[in-house]
Amino acid sequence: MSERGIPIIHLLEVDRLAERYDLPIAPMPLPEIGEGKIFSESMYNIPFAVILIIFYSLATFCLIRIDMKHYLFRPPRKEVDS
Repeated sequence: MSERGIPIIHLLEVDRLAERYDLPIAPMPLPEIGEGKIFSESMYNIPFAVILIIFYSLATFCLIRIDMKHYLFRPPRKEVDS
């Protein structure tokens, strides 16, 4: 399987893998299903996200306004006769 590129785990050294990744080998008592570090819920920082959305919206509005002012209110080009 390894030669075909399929990931494998060497089962003879499970203790070393468990120690390396800070996992219990045979916890007693067994934890309830859905408990532990792997099942923790990560949350977004909502106030920070709202502040960033407002900032990016204002920055985008200002840049578009500046760009429109440049193209809409510039003096017309004079054509040069050859």
